[in-house]
Amino acid sequence: MSKSQMFSYPVLFLGLFCWACNPPTEVGASFFEEESFEVHLADSMKILSYTIQADSLPTGQLNRLLVGYRDDPQLGKVSAKAYLQLGLDESLEALDPRFDLLDSITLVLNYDNYFFGDTTKTQGIYVYPLAEELTPKADNFDFYNTDEYSQEREPFTRQIFYPHPLRGQALELRLPDQWGQELLQLAAEDADEVRENAKFQDYFPGLALHPDTTFNTAFLGFSADAEVRLYYRDTRTLPIQQSYHTFSMADWNYYNQIQRLEGSSALDSLKDGEEKLLSTYSAHQSFLQGGIGLSTRLEFPSIRRLLEQSKDFLVNRALLQLYPIVDTGEELAQLPTQLSVYWVDEDNTVVQVASGLALLQKDEEFRRDTYYELDVTDFVELQLASEQFSNYGLMLALAPEDVNSSIHSVKLYDDEGPAPMRLAVYYLSIKE
Repeated sequence: MSKSQMFSYPVLFLGLFCWACNPPTEVGASFFEEESFEVHLADSMKILSYTIQADSLPTGQLNRLLVGYRDDPQLGKVSAKAYLQLGLDESLEALDPRFDLLDSITLVLNYDNYFFGDTTKTQGIYVYPLAEELTPKADNFDFYNTDEYSQEREPFTRQIFYPHPLRGQALELRLPDQWGQELLQLAAEDADEVRENAKFQDYFPGLALHPDTTFNTAFLGFSADAEVRLYYRDTRTLPIQQSYHTFSMADWNYYNQIQRLEGSSALDSLKDGEEKLLSTYSAHQSFLQGGIGLSTRLEFPSIRRLLEQSKDFLVNRALLQLYPIVDTGEELAQLPTQLSVYWVDEDNTVVQVASGLALLQKDEEFRRDTYYELDVTDFVELQLASEQFSNYGLMLALAPEDVNSSIHSVKLYDDEGPAPMRLAVYYLSIKE
């Protein structure tokens, strides 16, 4: 059983001690007479920690394009690709290649201030033209992180750059001049492809943005307002000035394909949402990660042994502390400030949203005492009040707004790691 610490208090102190209690369980219902109580702390109970993964996540129309690649020893090789459709902002019929001379054609990507990883190093992006239209494959007309769409074999361009996600500057990638000339020629022919959106998208289904996997750096977020600019000079007027015509995303389809490459991690064994990987097989760590839907499941198999300590006792408070792996100041800065918590059944299906969040307590100076803390009193009370051990567990995940639209990750030590997770249960019993 767990170790305990014991103190004696008169009953009038009970009201002060329980200021943070949830409603008590039926265990302890006999505590109505004036007695002296012993306060116990049980804090060495076994915690089973698992990583689980969602089957797929909807990643379409989330106001963000994600591009990046990282090879992590535990999480494996994860890539994020953005797929987007473009439309005509206006007809090109007024352009005439005899007088409107091509300067360049580019793709403009605006940073949305999101990033995860090291942005001080060079990064690369490939831009591919799509070979099929972006039409949702799911019955509910959504796009998912596992969806695949074909693209041309050769990229339009590859660009190496230093990312500046917080400076407000756009990233502009030059596309082939040949395509720009082709658009001008279609305009000269008054072709439907440059006058009607449906025809344009048949002619040009869209773009796929791939990370250059020779760089192991960061994931970058771009706002969902990317556009292609056709720059030209009108020689019919003097002085000659540069203008441009835009093809923008507007309300057209887009989504992020986020996948872990096979054979790159112990997490490859997770094939569906009902499976779970014990932390023993992943370096005594469990994981959370957006984009691919990693969450941590916790179980407390020895918690009912508290019932063996006393026939009459009252759970006062149960606190769970979880220690993330933080090696650098950058990793500390990128930790989410809170994690969502759910009660899940044996198949990892959510049955209830927990009453509280796991909140980050930062050790800014040394990083050694940085942890997430969560009040799990109600969950402990449920386990103790049941006639037999419940198969319920606690699932920790990123905040709902981050699960689908970010690649943030958290690595948690299990109860045998260098900074072990810990469940502390404070309970009262009648002094003999």
